[in-house]
Amino acid sequence: NQLVMALFYRRDIFAEAGLPDRVPETVDELMDWARLVTHPADNTFGLSIPTDDTGWRTLGFLYSFGGRAVSQGENGVWRCVFDSEEAVEAYIFVARLFLEPFTNRHGSFSGTVGSGDLSMPGAKYAMWFDYLDQRAFESIDPNTVGFGPVPKGPTGLRGSEYNCMMHGLYAGNVDD
Repeated sequence: NQLVMALFYRRDIFAEAGLPDRVPETVDELMDWARLVTHPADNTFGLSIPTDDTGWRTLGFLYSFGGRAVSQGENGVWRCVFDSEEAVEAYIFVARLFLEPFTNRHGSFSGTVGSGDLSMPGAKYAMWFDYLDQRAFESIDPNTVGFGPVPKGPTGLRGSEYNCMMHGLYAGNVDD
């Protein structure tokens, strides 16, 4: 079962803000749109990034900024490489989503991210990252929720997690 990370969005929140019925094309557009719709007093946030899995939920930014989490060296050994300049820029952007002050028609706020779960009572999130698979279509109404690719980074790259659900069966002797 193949899984790819996508950006989901609430059509009603986008329509109320006068945004087009599509995901943002770029990370800058994502930032602008998230700021436009954020209204904490109404419990509405531009983007959901649950704090219990921030690293996983923000991998698309890492890849879209040109960074990587791991790389295989010439000697065949894999190593962490998330300290590249691209990775630093990606996570500066993520920090801006969480913390940077801005002003919109609702007031002045710090950050556009609601860090709760999508099922958090009363919270409304305009956008969130999740797997696009058959389970997504069991839990969303395509009349109210749209989806598309992760936004392009500053160099025009677009990167996303591609994963696969697998089940394994061990047929050997446990004592081996």
